[in-house]
Amino acid sequence: MIRDQYFRTIDRHLFITTDLMIKRLRLNHLIEATGISPDKYSSVVVPADNLLGLRKKLDQLNLQNDQSLYLVNLSCGSKMMSVGIYNYFTQPGLRDQSQIFYLPIYENHFLQIFPEPQQRFPLSHRIGVMEYLKSYGISVRSASFGQTLMPLGFHQRIVDLYLSSKRPPTILQKKFWTSTNNLRIANNSNKKDYLIVEQIPQLGELLSELNFKPETKGILQTEEIHFWMGGWLEEYLYHLVKETLGLSSLDIGRNIVIDWLGPENEYGNNEFDLIFIYRNTLYIIECKAGLGKKEQVKTHFNIAVHRLAALRKELGLRVRTLFLTLSTRLRNESGDILEPYFSRVMLLDIPFFDRNDIPDNLVRFLKEL
Repeated sequence: MIRDQYFRTIDRHLFITTDLMIKRLRLNHLIEATGISPDKYSSVVVPADNLLGLRKKLDQLNLQNDQSLYLVNLSCGSKMMSVGIYNYFTQPGLRDQSQIFYLPIYENHFLQIFPEPQQRFPLSHRIGVMEYLKSYGISVRSASFGQTLMPLGFHQRIVDLYLSSKRPPTILQKKFWTSTNNLRIANNSNKKDYLIVEQIPQLGELLSELNFKPETKGILQTEEIHFWMGGWLEEYLYHLVKETLGLSSLDIGRNIVIDWLGPENEYGNNEFDLIFIYRNTLYIIECKAGLGKKEQVKTHFNIAVHRLAALRKELGLRVRTLFLTLSTRLRNESGDILEPYFSRVMLLDIPFFDRNDIPDNLVRFLKEL
């Protein structure tokens, strides 16, 4: 809201924060992201769960003796802080010079909730992916915006091939599964940033049949290796989400590698398959073509969804996470999601999609955002 047109005439900012937020450098990150100069703001540290302590801290500022107009944003902080701050600025001596605002989660407008009657204003500032991450102190090592290795039609062909239920599998399907598995094995032991196509069984035949021509003849570079090891699914979802929601290239990125703000590798690496901003809410999609062998599925599934839950906790309330996989090992013979997986995503409140949901149910979900 700081950058919204409605608040751009503010002369000075007062940030009401807590010891925990100071420790996590949240205020520093916010100041850096918004570009507020040091002489244009001040801060006060208050207890997060003590109304009397909060009031005492605010009394020390002598706000009642100032004839300024206070525009108060209650969108952040604990519930106790919101109650305390609302009560403080609506007390006699301040109520006539205060306006209080609130930004609902997942909405594209903010509310003036005091004085009455309540008013609603559309958000004029559209935050971008990079700006959002920067406001949480996250630096991006690398990211792909506005570009994919292959056009949408190519990805669709791979998705159709992967999802085909033909029995027995076609020769091309067998070749796809065998050659990409051989590629994965070769890459795991590879110490270079490229692979020679002819040294990977059946890969050359697959690339020829799908009319994929490496940038360097006979050699797969890093990005091309990533594509054939599952990057094709990231690119497919990139195009699907971008076109369904009408996003600009700055609002959606893929293969984003960040400097993680928590313990390194607690929930896997620091790479995110797809991140996009829609209606000022950040969405993170984790996508996996498969979840490994039967005995690995539960572990890989749990790592993925708990990682998404951890991200949502770190990146604020206006974050939603989704998990998508094309694995065939998550449903029973009747086609129902197996109970352990269903319970897990319900408990963590993470929308989940598998091969049965592509593309119709996913597109329907996106259109309802």
